Amino acid sequence: MKCPNCGTELTNNETFCTNCGKRVDGAIETPTGVESSNTNTENKVEQPVQQTEQPSAANNTKYNGVVISGFVIAIISIFKFSIVLGPIAAILSAIGLKQVNEKNEKGKGLAIAGIIIGIAVIIIMIIGYATGIIGNN
Repeated sequence: MKCPNCGTELTNNETFCTNCGKRVDGAIETPTGVESSNTNTENKVEQPVQQTEQPSAANNTKYNGVVISGFVIAIISIFKFSIVLGPIAAILSAIGLKQVNEKNEKGKGLAIAGIIIGIAVIIIMIIGYATGIIGNN
């Protein structure tokens, strides 16, 4: 018996494919050692077996661009233009965090770090202006 989804050879008593995990109620029985062939005589082109991919952060190597931008701006805001770049970094990182969760991309840690750094820079700037440590030069 073969799995109708991925074509893996199965024993007769299996209800789920050991390779792809799909239910094999409608599996096609084939004799041992005989390959199944395309029964459509009009179309002689063999179709490749398509395996369904389950979304996984471990398999996806793409980092979210908004997250990277937010984190880089957060780092820059520590040294230059803090009052402007701190809020921008926090906002971009928050938007990127939402996108990472929706699209299952990498960059969740960078997004959280960007938010924390951006908010910390904002708080430090507010305290600095309020106490007079940071002045308008």
